[in-house]
Amino acid sequence: DLLEQLSRLELGQGGLLPDVMLREGEQVLLDDLTVDDLTRALRVPVVVIDSSPWGILEGLEQLADGPINIIHC
Repeated sequence: DLLEQLSRLELGQGGLLPDVMLREGEQVLLDDLTVDDLTRALRVPVVVIDSSPWGILEGLEQLADGPINIIHC
């Protein structure tokens, strides 16, 4: 379970979640946890990124820009 594993870590400014971890066309993980649920439970922003090197860079830039809620790329 993703939430169980991540809740044990110091996540810093937030987390990047590759779009391939979500159901196609939805903001829901395979275990029915939404990105909003994940953000609330981890208490850090979760940025959904494109599964590419550019997606990682864009996600890191969004986290570095300061406080955000949730950004869906």
